[in-house]
Amino acid sequence: MDLFLVPNNVENAVFVSSSGDPCYEIITSKTSRGEGDLLTSEIQRIVAAGDPYLAEPEDGDEDEEEERFMVVAEVDWKSWSSPTVVRSPVMLAGGRTRSRRECGSMKATEFLFKQKRFSRSRCFRDGGETYCWKHVANGFLLLHKLTKTEIARCTVALVTHGVFAGEKKLRLTIHASVYKVNVDMIVLSFIILEKKRRDAGGDGTRLAAHDEDPQGDGC
Repeated sequence: MDLFLVPNNVENAVFVSSSGDPCYEIITSKTSRGEGDLLTSEIQRIVAAGDPYLAEPEDGDEDEEEERFMVVAEVDWKSWSSPTVVRSPVMLAGGRTRSRRECGSMKATEFLFKQKRFSRSRCFRDGGETYCWKHVANGFLLLHKLTKTEIARCTVALVTHGVFAGEKKLRLTIHASVYKVNVDMIVLSFIILEKKRRDAGGDGTRLAAHDEDPQGDGC
């Protein structure tokens, strides 16, 4: 499965399939606070009617348009007074939470962690397995930690097929695999790393000052 970031703005964009169907949307808003502005991104999966993961409406809310979206996560990006925090139902067991009221919450450095102090890889766990994002030339590569099976890859290159043929796009390719990794987790973890990479002008493996683990065991 290929997902293309349109436009090339990780704060406000849509991940679109090679056939032109919107799959995920990123919406970022800014809230003014006494200690500075808080930047929050909401990541939604766009689902079709009948999808088994279709979000159930909140009590009293049966708007059909709202039912087409499932909130994957909300991310409060690092500010001067607080670290980056991720709130997401897919962090709960099985990734099948239907209500946005039921959300796991953790620091980005706990969700995307280092296994070794000086490692450049960022890892997350899903379904009892560990997956690690590695920085490679022109993008990121997601591997199963033990078997090194390639799960996903991000590249920026000229598209050769589909509705974006002939255009240069950021493409997130997610491979079919024996490992049943939650696609929402792949997309969420990638968005966090790519946002941090662009903010830092680097490879995204350093999650900024407030996200640092003072013991050196985390991020």
